[in-house]
Amino acid sequence: MPELGPFGDRAAAQSGGHLPLGAKARYGDAAMPHYSIPRRTLAAPNEEPIAINWRRGMYRIWILLSVAWIMGWIIYLIMFGLQGGFKELGDYLVIPVVLIGPPIALLLFGLAAGWAFRGFKADAPPPNEAS
Repeated sequence: MPELGPFGDRAAAQSGGHLPLGAKARYGDAAMPHYSIPRRTLAAPNEEPIAINWRRGMYRIWILLSVAWIMGWIIYLIMFGLQGGFKELGDYLVIPVVLIGPPIALLLFGLAAGWAFRGFKADAPPPNEAS
């Protein structure tokens, strides 16, 4: 029985990890030799485009931006406090507003934008007009 390649491919095993010219790679076959970085395809095995989960992606971007915002302001406020910038109790009341306010506002804006864009989707397909 001939030896199999890294992905169960006899042709790749016989040619040293590469497919012969003109051979079509199957889904899951290595696009490059096993010692280099394989390419990821942007299409499903049946050549249909892969669906994108916009809600999850935007939520993750919001988390990243919020964490970056909060970390940046915490560093700034620590430096400001070390220099003796906080004099009164009222100065400390600004901290939660500066840290949490903009990320919550961005989340609310994103939810409102999603609601607005969902309003453009048709409720039902138009009836077929046969003449």
